Amino acid sequence: MDRTRIIEDFHEGHCCNAYEMFGAHFSFEGGEGVRFTVYAPHARSVSVIGGFNHWDNNANPMKRTEYDGVWSVFIKGVQEWETYKYHIEDKKGSFLDKADPYAFYSETRPQTASKVYNPHDITGQTGNGWNSGHAAMTNLYPSMRFMPAAGSTTGNIRIPTA
Repeated sequence: MDRTRIIEDFHEGHCCNAYEMFGAHFSFEGGEGVRFTVYAPHARSVSVIGGFNHWDNNANPMKRTEYDGVWSVFIKGVQEWETYKYHIEDKKGSFLDKADPYAFYSETRPQTASKVYNPHDITGQTGNGWNSGHAAMTNLYPSMRFMPAAGSTTGNIRIPTA
């Protein structure tokens, strides 16, 4: 992942893979944990709050990175499905608790926290991944067949057939 290129594309408004950098990502940085990264260009301070730190806004402050407006922190020991938000202090000194706009998973309403999730661990489907899930869906909907998406050579859509 070329972080510099992602940030440049993000600031130019045509980044298609910002999710690779922003959000919560499992990593190993001296121990297993999660790297949290958020874009908050006008924030005075940002911290990560969640079940793993008892929602303590002082436990995990984020650091401003070398990229304009980007904040990041690595937190050891965070587990999948734990809830979290960003605790943001604005220029006026007011605080807001915000869900992660790049979260891969979120709580069900009326709750609003994001959930740590590993999108690279695709389990619970027939077989070992996304493609094997197509077979399971085809069995549920036998009248559906895969067709290339309009103008695409890579994506598929389902078309009902009678």
